[in-house]
Amino acid sequence: MPKTSNRYKIQYQDLSGQVAIVTGAARGIGEAVACGFAQTGARTVLVDVSTKAVTLQNKLRDLGYECHAFIADVSNEFEVRAFVDQCIAEHGVIDILVNNAAISEPAQFVNLERDNWNKTLAVNLTGSFLTCREVARYMIRRKRGSIVNLSSVNAQFGAKLTAHYCASKAGIEGLSKAMARELGSYNIRVNVIAPGFIDTAMLELMPKPQKEKLVKRIPLRRLGRPADLVGTVLFLSSSASEYITGQVIGVNGGFFMC
Repeated sequence: MPKTSNRYKIQYQDLSGQVAIVTGAARGIGEAVACGFAQTGARTVLVDVSTKAVTLQNKLRDLGYECHAFIADVSNEFEVRAFVDQCIAEHGVIDILVNNAAISEPAQFVNLERDNWNKTLAVNLTGSFLTCREVARYMIRRKRGSIVNLSSVNAQFGAKLTAHYCASKAGIEGLSKAMARELGSYNIRVNVIAPGFIDTAMLELMPKPQKEKLVKRIPLRRLGRPADLVGTVLFLSSSASEYITGQVIGVNGGFFMC
């Protein structure tokens, strides 16, 4: 076999020693992603409003992984700044940010209360903005970093009873593309993953007959699992994707193809 020059050697998903922040890390997709980072050797920072993040921290530490949990509301500017500053104080750097924290309270559009609208955008969109802004300030100093924001197939496809959720996720896609253009000169990459219908607590509100109909519309004929997102997140966080930025990548079983 011919020798390969260093020019073509790629370090696939080896994130040993890097610091990765995952918001919404207490359950579902966030929990799966946080565990994925831990297994690659990354120093993993778990952020969530739920104390279940501490439970996950303890489980991962028992397995020998380095991680730290912060209880924080991403829609609160002061709490975001506090956990980012504390992360820097403890680890010195932030290499990777994954914005996964999100909420959804279904409502018919004509009956959608403004409080529900405001709360959804505050957590999903403003929370992503605040966390990205604070982390990017540190990444700019080092001239490197990867940010992965979680959108949704609903931002591209639309869905009944989720106008506020769809709007917040579509906003994340626009925000991320603008960030990618502005931060690219600092070697900071910003990408989006748009999951399809993932079998998490957020999908539990859907009646079983509706789920069965939905699965028939998915080419791979099943709902997604939180673990299905991990590989894509790790790829976008690693050197294997160092020339990818400003992209929206669908992980949806073929439900939506652009």
